[in-house]
Amino acid sequence: MKALVPLLLAACAPDRPRSEGPGPCAGQAAPHSIDAVVDHLNTLPMPITAPCVVRSLARPLQVEATADPLSAQPADGPDSPRFFFSMGHFRIALVATGPGATVIEFGEAVDPLHSIKGELPLPITAEIDPEDPHDQIADPRYGTGCAVCHVEQEALPDGRFSSIVIRPEPDSLVPLDNLARQVPECALDDDPDDARCALLLAIFEGEVQHAPFPSHYPTLLELAEAGPFGGE
Repeated sequence: MKALVPLLLAACAPDRPRSEGPGPCAGQAAPHSIDAVVDHLNTLPMPITAPCVVRSLARPLQVEATADPLSAQPADGPDSPRFFFSMGHFRIALVATGPGATVIEFGEAVDPLHSIKGELPLPITAEIDPEDPHDQIADPRYGTGCAVCHVEQEALPDGRFSSIVIRPEPDSLVPLDNLARQVPECALDDDPDDARCALLLAIFEGEVQHAPFPSHYPTLLELAEAGPFGGE
């Protein structure tokens, strides 16, 4: 989908729109690694929220959305899905509401099937160290907590870990058009605590394109059907 989903749609309605534009978070960042995204996040005004991160990214946004709740960062339903923002071989994952909203996740591809994972708590309230995203997922038994689902984990020379990339189940995908239809109503929402609308507004303030995961990545169901999986 190529869609410039304008908040001008909301101008057809009376009253004032909620969105006031990107503000101090505005940017055209396109980080391609976890180290690069740490450097970028350290330039943003704190506290750094999910909408601020989105507003700082280059357009058109490359987006996939899934309602799958089976994740360490679960979606909160089809109206508040888990979003993946792709920048080449690097992805950022965010959820607006529910338990998944407490973190921002990263995936940095190292080969056609594997990526280095990382995570930070949201909101971000202090300067980030380059090792923070890796320390956040460290596990004394498995190396990383990601290894419970992301098989083929391997220790890299720099002490970080790579593991297989998992794509969302096809029947969990949420069409971006469905989410874009909610934008005009969100633009008139006066509730400053409506995190779902805040993230939708940030996403659809500019051009958005659908960016599916490559089909050669396995889904979690495909991994389960292939046999037992874990971090050892």
